[in-house]
Amino acid sequence: MFAVVAAGYRWGFRAALGTASVTLLLFSLKGGLFTYGEKHSVPSSDTQSDLVRTAYLLAMGFLIANLAENEKRAQAEISAVARALGSVRPQRGLRSSLQAALHELLEIFEAEKILIAVEEARSKRLYLWEARQGEEGHQVATNFSEVDPGSRETYLFHPPADALQVGRRSSAGFGQVLNIVSLDAEGKPIKSEAGDFFPLQFPWEGFDMVMAAAFAMADEWSGRLFLFNTRTGRRAKEELRFLQAFVRQLMPALYGAYALGRVRSRAGAIERLRVARGLHDGAIQSLIGAEMYVDALRRRVAADRNGIGEDLERVQQLLRDEVVNLRELMQQLKPLDLDSRELTGFIAELADRFRKETGNSIEFVTDLDEIDLPPVVLSELAKIVQEALVNVRKHSKARNVLIQLRYENGRYKIVVDDDGQGFGWAGRLSLQELQATRRGPIIIKERVQGIGGELLIDSTPGGGTRLEVSVPRRTSSTDGTLFEPHPYPPR
Repeated sequence: MFAVVAAGYRWGFRAALGTASVTLLLFSLKGGLFTYGEKHSVPSSDTQSDLVRTAYLLAMGFLIANLAENEKRAQAEISAVARALGSVRPQRGLRSSLQAALHELLEIFEAEKILIAVEEARSKRLYLWEARQGEEGHQVATNFSEVDPGSRETYLFHPPADALQVGRRSSAGFGQVLNIVSLDAEGKPIKSEAGDFFPLQFPWEGFDMVMAAAFAMADEWSGRLFLFNTRTGRRAKEELRFLQAFVRQLMPALYGAYALGRVRSRAGAIERLRVARGLHDGAIQSLIGAEMYVDALRRRVAADRNGIGEDLERVQQLLRDEVVNLRELMQQLKPLDLDSRELTGFIAELADRFRKETGNSIEFVTDLDEIDLPPVVLSELAKIVQEALVNVRKHSKARNVLIQLRYENGRYKIVVDDDGQGFGWAGRLSLQELQATRRGPIIIKERVQGIGGELLIDSTPGGGTRLEVSVPRRTSSTDGTLFEPHPYPPR
């Protein structure tokens, strides 16, 4: 028994059964020797006692092997969970933590693909986080996207099961047959048919088996994690229970990274707002006072012929420009928290402020009342328009500006058109061409690229510039921008 226990807890199920089998073989040899001994004056053995011992050893060997295997599996699961949770570091941000966790999941379950469908409780927007093994097997290829709410039931269907495994196979005369193993929230098996709750339009993408576990997090997130083509073998229920436990520990860790990022973003936004208020109450007021004082001096010496009046006029203009620059900086520092109905109003305010500060003609044209885009994309579009008007005032020497906001062919488009001096090149360039030639406004290019949009700049030297930015109604991003916490605090 000691040998069987030692083998089982050292090497597992097979080793325990192997040791028990070897021991049974020794009993058999012993029985053979005693049978031989009866004919050659060797003391006989108790055959009935040997059979009892053999049966006892066989039963105990099987039980010990199972216990040892369960112990090894539990240790492996604990180690896997600890390794995956250790990869989630809130200070690295949600995107980096998510990539590391998905990598661990692929390794632990030996899956070919992972898909996490997440629905935000407040916005009801549905996002997909996807990962699959790279070509080298060590790098994880990740993708982040937003899907249409009409596809919600495909991923967030509501079965009675908390976790399930679905396999499919083709059967002559029956088409596609689904085999389902499902568990409730307590890990108990549920009897169900494939048609009861699993969507037939589920995107298999060439896979034959999928495991899924549901989760909900702090009234902020809800969704389901899918694993494709895992190596479960005949232990489907045990693997499902492990997946349940794994998801219940992993998602709170990821949510912690999300929450920390949101707190940091809000803290940064509050600090920027404090700086903006300080500029308004301090530096801007002082500069305005200096400008008024210089203006008074200029008027007093206007009759002089020694050029003092002209010098003071240049100083006054310099101070006026600095006041405008500080006001623009203050506006850029202010946090934005735009919803779908506020972008048009914000752009109208920008246009009105531009008209008052420059005296130039500017017109904003739109027939839209609501923009169906995520808040972070709305904020970026507002910043792009803001930056475009700053460039017009500083560099273009334009007298007339036209801003248009419209919806065409499934995309929202913003156009800023001016009659200024244009860039130093002539032609119509896309974002890729602007990047390749290192032309165009850097900040606007970075913001457009960050939201997965398209940029076109049509420049005519001496004839003006036309800037077009367009984004799809359902945006996606390869860098996870849409899935980071919103960078600004609520009003």
